[in-house]
Amino acid sequence: MGAAERMRMALAIPNTFPFKLDARLTQESKEEIKEEPESYIVPDETKKEITRSLARMCAIDCIAFNTVNHQGFRGFIDLIMQLSFNWGRESVIKGHLYKPPTVDQVLPSHVTIARSVINQVDSLKGPFDAYILSNLMENGGAFSMDCTSKNFRYAGVAVHFIDNDWVYRNFLLDIHNLWGKDARSIRNDFNSTLNRHNLSENILKNVWIVTDEEAAMKAAFADCHRIDCNCHLCNTTAKRIVQPYKSPKFTLVMQLENYVSSEIETVDTTMKNAIHVINAVKFVIFFN
Repeated sequence: MGAAERMRMALAIPNTFPFKLDARLTQESKEEIKEEPESYIVPDETKKEITRSLARMCAIDCIAFNTVNHQGFRGFIDLIMQLSFNWGRESVIKGHLYKPPTVDQVLPSHVTIARSVINQVDSLKGPFDAYILSNLMENGGAFSMDCTSKNFRYAGVAVHFIDNDWVYRNFLLDIHNLWGKDARSIRNDFNSTLNRHNLSENILKNVWIVTDEEAAMKAAFADCHRIDCNCHLCNTTAKRIVQPYKSPKFTLVMQLENYVSSEIETVDTTMKNAIHVINAVKFVIFFN
């Protein structure tokens, strides 16, 4: 039996098993680590267990299945796998089996993560602001602003431009509570976001402002190059097909045939029912 096989056997032994590695295994393991290791083949049962755990995570936390394709998630899992392997290898080299650390010992709290992000943002804010300013001055661009009400009224501002390499860039500059609903409050809030990123109102000569068609938004940016957001227009059109305004809003050109409207209403009803089913499943999983 080679050193690699003995190492795999040692790592597979449960933590409660009273096992003591001998000096020969430790020495051969040290020598083998210098060589190119072969890839570990994950057993099918392990893959199924991981799949079940991920499905449960998506259901409980209400996140999309394609989260597993996200670069950040895969990078985090890759780090955990590498660290786990290093811990196991260190256990073999030192000839002592350690109990695996708990989740609470490994994962930081949300407060620790927030502080880390804030510190990183503070260190990068100067270069980032200069990068935004130089691109908007040289190539132009756009700001988009939107508001929403979920118990509190929120506002978000994003910047969009194409850089010198012809790559489309977009960044969320800020999202925060919005204390006023009138045009003056919206404009003051927008200007405050510009100031926080060392951008003056003079930059508005080089850019477009994209908002929804709300009257307060139009009034807030009446002196700017403002255009309606196509996403909002599409959403409004789709919504009013199944939930028409009491007074006519759309022209006959925008109206659909009766059979098309009927199909859309069916889809709308199906989606609403699906939401009820999903919420019910989440409730059952959470309390069981």
